[in-house]
Amino acid sequence: MSIAKAHALKQNDRVGIVAPGARPASPATVSYAMRVVQELGFVPVIGKYVLSVHGHLAGTDEERLSDLNQFVLDESIAAIFCITGGFGALPLLRGIEFETLEKSRQLIIGSDENTALLLAVHGVCSIPVILAPNLDRVLSESSFRSLKTVLTSKQPVTVKTERQELGANVSISKGYSSLDGVASGTVIGGNLSAVLSLMGTPFEPDFEQSILYLDDYNERFDILDRWFTTLYVAGALKSTAAVIFGEFNGCGSRGNESILPLEDLFGERLLELNRPNLFGFPLGHNQTSQSIPLGIFANLDTAKGTLEFAESALE
Repeated sequence: MSIAKAHALKQNDRVGIVAPGARPASPATVSYAMRVVQELGFVPVIGKYVLSVHGHLAGTDEERLSDLNQFVLDESIAAIFCITGGFGALPLLRGIEFETLEKSRQLIIGSDENTALLLAVHGVCSIPVILAPNLDRVLSESSFRSLKTVLTSKQPVTVKTERQELGANVSISKGYSSLDGVASGTVIGGNLSAVLSLMGTPFEPDFEQSILYLDDYNERFDILDRWFTTLYVAGALKSTAAVIFGEFNGCGSRGNESILPLEDLFGERLLELNRPNLFGFPLGHNQTSQSIPLGIFANLDTAKGTLEFAESALE
């Protein structure tokens, strides 16, 4: 698939802030998100329904879609940030103004359940999207700097697993692999449950020769294993060049002591498929999460714990 690069964001660019799923925790969360955007150097524009209430959602499907499409159709908006996660993006996909997005190449930025939105936009419009902490999760200097770099730099980015310093000139990757190796491919993925929700829909991702990234948050290991096994049975994992994983914060056995760790559960499938894999990437739902483009070619070295993008997503 031929990818048209997006436009790098510039100082004082106007950017939209939407809540495709869950309502922000409070008006203070929205205020914080606006300040994050301002510190990034951009001018925040809040969606009309961001603080609306419809159950746990930020308004009805129609209201959340209205916020999103209003910014898509506004030529003065350079990018669209998701402020929160939570289920809700999936019902919006059929109503998105994809044709306009394909022409404007606006950056769409978010993570968690908003993975469904990111992958749909990338798949339909053939433009890169940015997997980054939702604005309410930009909680550290490293996350902030990574986000700013990915949104403004025209240079390729590299992400590394956390390293343990053992003395002078000794640094060891803390990542784990059930099968070491090197691989190259287009990086896709995000939240595991959101990726799974796209299977069998018109927005199902193209897994062919991809480097698939997966994470999730606050889920039971047995449920995660069921979802991952669905990708295995569907043949999606067999199509990949490699699979990498975030830190799965808040996930656990939930009292089921017989369930194996995810490194065993997932690693066994990938070992069977002879696919290089790497656990422990600083992406996903934690305070130091980094930002990466999806839809861009990259090189993975599991022994070094590095994911090196071959080019920038921006021009």
